[in-house]
Amino acid sequence: MQQAPSTEQYRRIFVPEPGWELVDADYSSAELFIAAFLSGDKKLIEAISLGYDLHSFSAYQIFGEDWVNAGGSREPVGKPPTEETATMRKKSKALSFSLLYGTGVVSFSENSGITTSEGKKLMGTYYATFPELSAFFKGSGEFALKHNYIREPHFKRVRFFNPPTNGKEASHVKNAAMNYQPQSINGSIMKYALCLMKKYIDDNSLQDRVRLLLTVHD
Repeated sequence: MQQAPSTEQYRRIFVPEPGWELVDADYSSAELFIAAFLSGDKKLIEAISLGYDLHSFSAYQIFGEDWVNAGGSREPVGKPPTEETATMRKKSKALSFSLLYGTGVVSFSENSGITTSEGKKLMGTYYATFPELSAFFKGSGEFALKHNYIREPHFKRVRFFNPPTNGKEASHVKNAAMNYQPQSINGSIMKYALCLMKKYIDDNSLQDRVRLLLTVHD
C-alpha cells in the first residue's frame, strides 16, 4: 500500500475480521539511517548511536537556541514537548526527505507552508549542518549524470538512465540517483524482515493466529 494518511478519521477504515486485531510495526527514519551510514555523516551517526530522534536532533541542529527556548532538548529522545518544537521537527523532517527524494526548495517551501526565501535559507542551513550527507547526495546525482547509471554498493544493483537531452531530464536523473541507493537498501531490508517474520510464524506453528497482510510505504 502506498501512503496511508495518518489522520484518525482515515485510519478508522481499516477494520480487522471479528476475533482478530491489526498490529503494525514501523522502521522509524529507516532511509535516513541508511543515508547516514552510506555518507558517513558524523553528526547523524553519533545521534543514531545515542538513540536520539533524528528529526528532533536535526531540528535542534538547524534551529539552535530557538529550539531550546521553545522547550526542546539538546539530547532529544522522545517526541517534541511543545507545539512550537513539533512544528520545527516537522520542518526538519521535510528537509531530510527533500534531500532524500531530491525535491527542490519550491516544493519543500510549499509543503511546509513557508516562503521560498525562508525555505532556501533553511535548506542551506541543513546542507551546512550535515556536510557529508549533502556531499553524498550531490555526488550521487553528478555521478549518474556523467555515467548514466548508479550503483547501490552493498547489494550490487545498478540502475541505468537514458542520457538527458535537456535540463528537466537532467534534473530527473539527479533526483532518481539521489533517492535510489537508500530506497533500494531499505527495500531489501524490508523484504528480509518479512522473510524472518514468516519463518518465525512457521517455526512456531502460528499460522492460525498470525497473518502477514501487507507493507505500507507511508
